[in-house]
Amino acid sequence: MAKTAVNISFYRYIKHDGKKRDEAVSEGFAHPRWRGVPYRRWQFNKAFALDKTAALKSTSWGLFQIMGFNHEICGYEDVHSFVKAMNRSVGEQIKAVVKFIKHNKKMYQAYLNADWKTFARYYNGPAYYKNRYAKRLANAAVEYQAKELARQESKESESPNPVTETVKNVGAPAGVLAVLTAFISELLASANLLKAEMGSLESIAWIVGPIITGIVIVAVCLKLYVGLQKLNNTKPLSA
Repeated sequence: MAKTAVNISFYRYIKHDGKKRDEAVSEGFAHPRWRGVPYRRWQFNKAFALDKTAALKSTSWGLFQIMGFNHEICGYEDVHSFVKAMNRSVGEQIKAVVKFIKHNKKMYQAYLNADWKTFARYYNGPAYYKNRYAKRLANAAVEYQAKELARQESKESESPNPVTETVKNVGAPAGVLAVLTAFISELLASANLLKAEMGSLESIAWIVGPIITGIVIVAVCLKLYVGLQKLNNTKPLSA
C-alpha cells in the first residue's frame, strides 16, 4: 500500500469557487500560503468531501511524495488514475518518480552528476536545506555505492577457481595432470609463436626450463599423494 502524506495546498485548487474556498478556510484546511505545518488526515478527509479532485491534486503521494498535480508529468491523464496507481504498488511509484525526475532536465542532470544540492532544490523547492535533504541524499548515495562494491566483491570471491574445480571433478591425480597438460600446451603454443617470429630455438630456451621443472614438481607431488593414500587405506593390525 502506498504512503499518503496529507500535505495539502488545497486553497490553490478551489480559489475559483468562493463558497468552497471560504468554507475550507473557516474549517482550517485551506490557506492562501504554505504555513510550514503538515496537514493531518482529518483535514484531507474534509477537503476530499468538499472537492475530490482538488484534494487529490493538493496531496503528495507515495514513497517519493509526488504532488497529485504532477500526474501528467508522471504519465497519467488525470489525478484519479495517478492516485490509484500510487496505491497499487511500489513499482508504480518508482516508474512515476523516474518520469518526474527526467521531465526536468536540470534536475535529471543534477542527479546524473551526483549534485545533490541542485537536485534537492529542484525536487523539494527552495527550502530543501531545512530538512538537510542534500546531505541525506549524499549519505545515501555513499552507502549504496559501498553496498554495491561489497556485493560485487562477494560475487567475485564466489566465482569457482578453474584449477580447484578440475581437481574436484576428476580427482586429485587426474585433476593435477589435466591442469598441468593445459599449462604445458599453452607454454608450447607460446614457444612456437615466438620461434616463428624470431626464427631461432635459442630464443625460447627460457621457457623449456620452467616446463621441465613443473613436470618434476608435479611428479613428486603425485608420488607423495599416492603414498599418503596408500597409508590412509592401510588398516592397523589387530592386537
